[in-house]
Amino acid sequence: MRAYISKVKEICDALASVGKPMSTTEHITLILNRLPPEYRPFVAVITASRERFTLDVVTGTLIDAEA
Repeated sequence: MRAYISKVKEICDALASVGKPMSTTEHITLILNRLPPEYRPFVAVITASRERFTLDVVTGTLIDAEA
């Protein structure tokens, strides 16, 4: 999961370096949309919540879920 999250960050950083930055919401969406099926329960909780999750909370939750 850490490698996957790092790869997504690299993509977001590359886009920002060429003047096309992604918002935090877009960054989180990119992470969630590419997860394997076993993470669907976590995606459901994150996307259904009325609270806006930060990037740190989302990545931390997914790393903890992997463990």
